[in-house]
Amino acid sequence: MVWTLLLGIILAIIIEKNYSYAKYIATQEAITSTNKDLAYRSWVASHGGVYVKVDERTPPNPYLKHIKDRDFRAVGEKFTLMNPAYTLTQMMHDYTKLYGVKTHITSKKLLNPKNRPDMWETLALNKIEQNRENYIELNYIGNAEYLRQSLSYGTECISSAFKCCFVSTTLS
Repeated sequence: MVWTLLLGIILAIIIEKNYSYAKYIATQEAITSTNKDLAYRSWVASHGGVYVKVDERTPPNPYLKHIKDRDFRAVGEKFTLMNPAYTLTQMMHDYTKLYGVKTHITSKKLLNPKNRPDMWETLALNKIEQNRENYIELNYIGNAEYLRQSLSYGTECISSAFKCCFVSTTLS
C-alpha cells in the first residue's frame, strides 16, 4: 500500500514537471516567434517600407494612398510600397500556413478592420494597458488548448492615433 502511494506521488510529480516543462518550451517558442516578427518589422521600417510587384495577393495598400510615390512602373511591371504592418501581416499569414503558429497585429484603435482583436486579445489588450506587461496564458480555441502570448510594442504607425500596436502569438 505504501509503495503504491509512493509510486502514485512520484508519477504525479513527473506528470506535473513534464507539463510545466512543456509550457516553458511553448512560452519560449512564442517569445522567439514574436521576436522574429518584431525584428522583421524593424528591418522593413528601417528601409521605409519595401516595394513589391503588384499581384492578386499584394494589391496597393489603400491605407498608404496618401503617399505620393506609393506605386510606380518599371521594366513593364507595376510596383507598390508595403509598409511594415502590411509586410508583417502577409509574412504572419504564410508562417501560420507553414508552421501552425498563429500570429497577427491588433489594436483597440484599428486602422484596418481585418486586425480586430478576438475576445481573448481584447482581454489581453486591457491587461497590457493596465500594467504595461506582456500577457501569456493557456487558453482554449475550440476544443484545443493553446498557449497565447500578447505583447505591446511602441511603433511608428501610419496614423498618429496609434499609440501602440499589439502582437498576438498563439501556439497549439
